[in-house]
Amino acid sequence: MRIRYAAALAVVTVAIIGIVMSARRGDNTSLVRTMALTQNPTAVVVDTRSDRAIVALEADRPGTLGHALILDDKTGELLHTVDVGLALSALTIDERAGRVYLADSVASAGLPSATATLYALDEQSGRVSRNMALDVPVVAMALDNKSGRLLTVSRGALVNGAYGTGTVAVRDAAMGTALYTGTVGMYPTSIAIDARSQQVFIANLLDNSVSVLDARNGHPLRTITLGPPPGRVVAIAVDARARHVFALSLPPTIAGGPQPTLGGLAMIDLATGRLTRTIGLRNPAALAVDERTGRVLVATGGGIQVRDGVSGRLLRTISTGVSPSALAVDDRSGRAILIRGDGAARDSDAWAWVPGWLRARLPFVPQPSIHFHAIPASVSIFDLTR
Repeated sequence: MRIRYAAALAVVTVAIIGIVMSARRGDNTSLVRTMALTQNPTAVVVDTRSDRAIVALEADRPGTLGHALILDDKTGELLHTVDVGLALSALTIDERAGRVYLADSVASAGLPSATATLYALDEQSGRVSRNMALDVPVVAMALDNKSGRLLTVSRGALVNGAYGTGTVAVRDAAMGTALYTGTVGMYPTSIAIDARSQQVFIANLLDNSVSVLDARNGHPLRTITLGPPPGRVVAIAVDARARHVFALSLPPTIAGGPQPTLGGLAMIDLATGRLTRTIGLRNPAALAVDERTGRVLVATGGGIQVRDGVSGRLLRTISTGVSPSALAVDDRSGRAILIRGDGAARDSDAWAWVPGWLRARLPFVPQPSIHFHAIPASVSIFDLTR
């Protein structure tokens, strides 16, 4: 009797394990291709007219150059590899002209000089058409498609361990010269433009705020406070169709003790600047908007969360298996492009859901152990329509 009871218990246990394991498998059917990279990627942008993605890679050692990769975002095919710059810190695209702009801020590569260069790259041929010297290093930039002007964001100088206010410059895209300048908050990190209203939105990490400026002249319009400083807001995105702005914040940093893992997604009314909703997210890292479907995508340590752009409701999670650094969406082709730098990841424990007391009594279940494995830098393409 005892033998039959033990056998029945084993069968039930195995069945439960199979059911739970099947339920726990992430949605990885959307993956089109992953390409390993030999250098760390710093930024990604898409051209919705040509269905191409451009990825910036920084130089990884002295004597080498950075690269710009031009990919077909439908298939993942590598079309061009362009040697350019050293520390490519930002990029944007003029879709009408098929021209990519890359900012090379060598100060961010640890070099003593704080010089910066703006490169213009022809997307079709992969050829660098010109380069322009800039007066300050650039951390983010965007093109105003209505005026054809380039907006660049720079951080304030670091003095006695503290950063000054950041700046935004409205530039002539052909020459790189600053036509107008304006001030933003402390330690700006990201920029987005709404062409219809000619508003610029800039995320300020240390101020925990979003600066709103006039895209035509850089004049400040308002400041949206997301919470008390210091903050961790690192990304900003605009849904021009739904008239919403999204700001992504990392978990706060606490000196000593375990670090928090809960960051947040702030949803803002574009017309009024009113904060309408904040959603807590575990380990968020990157942000993008799919205007075609009205959805907002948040890359986290657990995958890409696809959320409704109005309610913020979680619709699905796409398994990525990596912790991302930047995300872009081609809403015409329905592709999401995810980049991440190299690092290490903890091996997954397929039996972590089993209670410790039960796990210790099941001889066929491996006991807990901690192991890590190296992960190369990569770019991955996902089909959002699957």
